[in-house]
Amino acid sequence: MLNTLLENVRFVVVDVETTGGKAGDHRMTEIAMCVVEDDEIVVRYESLINPRQPIPDFIQMMTGITNEMVATAPDEDVVLPPIVSELSTE
Repeated sequence: MLNTLLENVRFVVVDVETTGGKAGDHRMTEIAMCVVEDDEIVVRYESLINPRQPIPDFIQMMTGITNEMVATAPDEDVVLPPIVSELSTE
């Protein structure tokens, strides 16, 4: 595997934005995922997530994600299952 070219490997890139840095105190506000296979993106998924708590001003400035943007976004229990399913696929 160490000598395998990246373009010949299936891998997943995941990006997560949150309301802060502590997992116990903060929640996700956005998740994005790309599945790359044979040097091509074969799955692309992105969704805002309603964190059910205010996003601190500093985090809004850093991520560009505002309370207004996530107010009508789905909860994580709706957003995460398709991602978990894709990550579980071999």
